[in-house]
Amino acid sequence: AGKRLIELGCGVGFICAVAAHGRFEVLATDYYAEALEFTEVNCARNGLPPIATRLIDWRNLPSDLGTFDVVVAADVLYERAYPALIAAAIDDTLATDGLALVADPGRRGAAPFQDECRGRGLAIERVLQAPFDNGTVTHSVVLYEIRRA
Repeated sequence: AGKRLIELGCGVGFICAVAAHGRFEVLATDYYAEALEFTEVNCARNGLPPIATRLIDWRNLPSDLGTFDVVVAADVLYERAYPALIAAAIDDTLATDGLALVADPGRRGAAPFQDECRGRGLAIERVLQAPFDNGTVTHSVVLYEIRRA
């Protein structure tokens, strides 16, 4: 069997589709049912077998999710409460030797998120900073790599 991957906040399912294509056993999660529907449609349109989806609320993370080899999240640190909730979700779902990847486009929650991870005994490292400039908006997307310390 392939490695297990969970996406926290799957949006339109791009990451999930790429992971499923790469033979991961994928669980797409989001707070909004529409995001799960977009993910299912996008995976089907790309010729992928159906992936598992689950409606979840980070404030009340289900205890039966299990652990995953890879935990991913992108642009999820935009609300004040989210850094602590995302760090907790990673801590709850990351396998002992797993890897979490969080991409952030400079949201205000980035610094508190790093503190929350460290406070939970998670090692967090900024591994990539990619500039983005479309002529109107300029910022950088930072990729964090998180493991159990």
